[in-house]
Amino acid sequence: MRGVISSVRFAARCLGVEGRGQEPTVPAPAIDLSHTGTPEHAWRDVVSSLPSWSLDPSRHLRVVVLAPHPDDETLGAGGLIAGAAEIGIDVVIVSLTDGEAAFVEVGLGERRHAELRDAVRRLAPGGGVSIVRCELPDGDLADRKDTIAAIINDHVRSGDLVLAPLHCDGHPDHDAVGQVAAAIDVPDVDVCLYPIWAWHWHEPTVSVIAVSGRRSPMTATAAAAKAAALLCYGSQTTGDAPILPAHFTGRFESPYELVVRVR
Repeated sequence: MRGVISSVRFAARCLGVEGRGQEPTVPAPAIDLSHTGTPEHAWRDVVSSLPSWSLDPSRHLRVVVLAPHPDDETLGAGGLIAGAAEIGIDVVIVSLTDGEAAFVEVGLGERRHAELRDAVRRLAPGGGVSIVRCELPDGDLADRKDTIAAIINDHVRSGDLVLAPLHCDGHPDHDAVGQVAAAIDVPDVDVCLYPIWAWHWHEPTVSVIAVSGRRSPMTATAAAAKAAALLCYGSQTTGDAPILPAHFTGRFESPYELVVRVR
């Protein structure tokens, strides 16, 4: 990846989720997924020490997943989506953009939205998952936080569990959505943030994941559903120079997902 991130600079950006909703104090690094990034073994001790966490059907009446781009919902929360469907909790995926700016291809947004629909069928073959397509401009979410907040207020209600990208994930669209979600103003709502790019560049021992992370085990059925859903995203994972290379998607093959609890 490009450059070196010091512990001090990293901590300024990513520690202290209690300051939710505030702008980050330093810019996110340029992330180059062609490099392997933070090695898996560097995360091992951090992840193994995290407490467990799981969906609570008595508290979580629905799950609302905020996805900046098609594939974010599967990478970060596919197991939780599949697990919710398994136990009869309805899921709403708020797809904020179609991911049309990933690379130049006529109709890419439509292609990626179709991939999202296919992935949802793998995650919840019995149904129970709906998609809200917002079609905001890909790459422009940092300038549309008020719009994102309005969308959240329209689709989130008391009793929901809201899942959104980590507020310091390293992608400007992810960060914007996570920051808005962390400041959500709806009563009786739980908010958890899921890492995606953070696995690639965070320094594990000082990451907010180490401070506030929770490990959510997946059932074998949910893990298989997530793996099948990831295969739907050929626009991102195939070709001579895939957007998401195998060494990156391999990070999401663990039998658990991680979230950072905000509230």
